[in-house]
Amino acid sequence: MLLETIITTLLISDIVHTSSIQHSTSYQVSESLQYAGFARQSTSGAAIDVNAFPSSTNLASVADSAVIKPNVDTLYSLAVIDLSSTDLVLTVPNISDGRFWIYPFYDLYGNDIANIGIKNKSPPGHYLVRRVQDAQQPSGLQVPCPDQSRSKYAGCVNLPTTYGSFLQRLLVLRNDTQDLNALHTYQNATHLIETPRTTQQYGYFPAPRLETLSPGPNGSFRGISNPQQLLEFSARLIPYSPAEVVYDQYRVDTILAQAGIANGSYTLPSGIDLSEVADGTNATIAAASANPANNDDVGNTWIVSFPRQAGDFKTAYDLRAIVAEGGYLQLTQDQALYPQTLTGGGVTKTGNTTLAANESLLLTFSGKPPLTTGGFWSLTLYGLDQHLVPNPVNRGAVGDRSGLRYPNGTAVYAEGAQLFDNDGKGDPDGNTTPYQVLIQANTTVPPKDWTYNWLPSPPPGNGFQFVLRWYSPTEALTNGSYVYPTVKRITPIT
Repeated sequence: MLLETIITTLLISDIVHTSSIQHSTSYQVSESLQYAGFARQSTSGAAIDVNAFPSSTNLASVADSAVIKPNVDTLYSLAVIDLSSTDLVLTVPNISDGRFWIYPFYDLYGNDIANIGIKNKSPPGHYLVRRVQDAQQPSGLQVPCPDQSRSKYAGCVNLPTTYGSFLQRLLVLRNDTQDLNALHTYQNATHLIETPRTTQQYGYFPAPRLETLSPGPNGSFRGISNPQQLLEFSARLIPYSPAEVVYDQYRVDTILAQAGIANGSYTLPSGIDLSEVADGTNATIAAASANPANNDDVGNTWIVSFPRQAGDFKTAYDLRAIVAEGGYLQLTQDQALYPQTLTGGGVTKTGNTTLAANESLLLTFSGKPPLTTGGFWSLTLYGLDQHLVPNPVNRGAVGDRSGLRYPNGTAVYAEGAQLFDNDGKGDPDGNTTPYQVLIQANTTVPPKDWTYNWLPSPPPGNGFQFVLRWYSPTEALTNGSYVYPTVKRITPIT
């Protein structure tokens, strides 16, 4: 069974099975999705390098194939967090040029626990990163730290699990040498340093260094390829990965014990077929994903999934499992929205669409999306291989920095003014001024007046997906105030 399929089976609490043991096993197979997601992003095959982050120094381009579904808006820095024996100190530089930036910390399950960034008006300085169980404080970001002995810090990040992730995002405004040099300065001024733990609560399992828990060779997380291995790997991490919601911990522990997980090891219960359990759990997850109660209709066939749970799922373990498969390390919706169109323009429920030789897609935007200062948006297109699509204009996305034009030829966003246009009001005059985006085959070049608004798709007959992202959204993007784009099939524009 594919690892991604196993991952989609993690912490489901409402599945009805013929026995409590099967129920519990299904719950844990589903929970293992987050562990597999953590394993995937923690190592690319080499030994795990914890509490340090390599940084991307350039945006992905259509020529790149190493990254799946790359973001072409921000530079990333990813760190695997290990608080087994030390606290950490994160140094945040003064990012004062108005661009979007965010330094989020995630627990092992992919919950977005703390966001240091522009939208929260976080101050520069040093932030102490520690475990909830040691600090005896609630999970999340505290600015300032509540205990006077931590007054030298700008804030404290309290993580509920010993292991987790950090994923810095810095917006690229112009993608030229000057802009990239500024970004590299911010990256070089960002540090994550281990510091001795000054407060530690006893009575917990002593936590080992993360690399000692790896199932693969040379301290890596490679080699997990079936449900049995995934459950064994999960069992190693569970003693150091309590539920974020404290009152749910006893129930979670009881279910795990019924599933055969206790004291850091896994024993397959008698009579349990893991493949059968995984299939049933995946069906339940699919039903949860399609449940209208878990998706807000924001108009014109667009939906926002899991609006009350996205990013930080608390006890919504079934929804968390869905995201672990395809969107691990998602931001909370006050920071970013990922609306989807499921039927617009003939897009299927999987998000895939295909154009015939006589078809294109036309997206008509009612006006600029209202984003807070520093926010940005993009519409990115991927082939079914989840890579950017080669095309004659070398474009993988359109958005507020790509030179979009109104029908009369004037720029939707004046060059260099994007930061000021995204002020929470949409169009400066308060009115909506429509503009359009043309999704058309890379083999059918539109007239010059469409060049800036053309998002090339693969040749006719080849499937693709397009992904809309709003960063630093306002409430207008979820409360019905903003009219989402219409999506229509048209004949190609030539």
